[in-house]
Amino acid sequence: MYTLLDRFEEARHAGCPLGIRTTVNHAIRGEPMDHTEIYDSADRKETDKINTLNEHLSDAEFLLKKNWTIQTIEFKLNMIDLELSNTYNRTVMQKVEHRIKKADSISRKLIKKGHAPTFENAVRTLNDIVGIRVVCLYSDDVYKIAELLKQQKDFTLVNEKDYIKHPKKSGYQSLHLIMDVPLVFYDTTEYQRVEIQIRTVAMDFWAGVDNHICYKKSPEDIKKAEKDLKMYSSVISNIDRQMLNLRKKVENSFQAPSNL
Repeated sequence: MYTLLDRFEEARHAGCPLGIRTTVNHAIRGEPMDHTEIYDSADRKETDKINTLNEHLSDAEFLLKKNWTIQTIEFKLNMIDLELSNTYNRTVMQKVEHRIKKADSISRKLIKKGHAPTFENAVRTLNDIVGIRVVCLYSDDVYKIAELLKQQKDFTLVNEKDYIKHPKKSGYQSLHLIMDVPLVFYDTTEYQRVEIQIRTVAMDFWAGVDNHICYKKSPEDIKKAEKDLKMYSSVISNIDRQMLNLRKKVENSFQAPSNL
């Protein structure tokens, strides 16, 4: 037979903020504890937080600023691409993509970091609400693009992570720049934080396959794929090196003096 103490323990282990009232009511009625009441209440609270977060992220002024930030960066990248393409007489950037992080993704990341899924926490702690991805053919172009971005006097470099020289344990490779980008209004300047990922076509291919294989999969399934993915990451690195060496070889052959 359940005792009152048993019911308090059930509520405590379930992490129920309603524990005392719910437990006492069930104890008085002599009913087994129904944890779904507790979980449903917690789920409703989390859903409410995510809905509130989504409202803030859908706000017209918020979206205007984020899209303005994207346009500012893409304008700079277009200028950099023109400069590099003219200098080296070849196409450098293959594509530039952007995204504004969705509410559910922001919520998961905040909870993973130990923060409540609120708009204030998102703005305060996340660097990648706005994300830009630059894809180029060769690994040395990654660093040329990054260097020219860092030379922009109106951009502020906050952090740099080189996952090409130091890949993640999963095998992921890319160069990440966290930058503050100014938006100039009539009477003030407001800085927007953005994450810029720069990678090769081969690295981008690996990241796409990794995301496809691991998306919404169980931890057991992901673990099975990890070893192979890491091995293929090494293959990708080798391909990048070989393609870079081939390009340099062809360029050197064109620059060699003629015997005629």
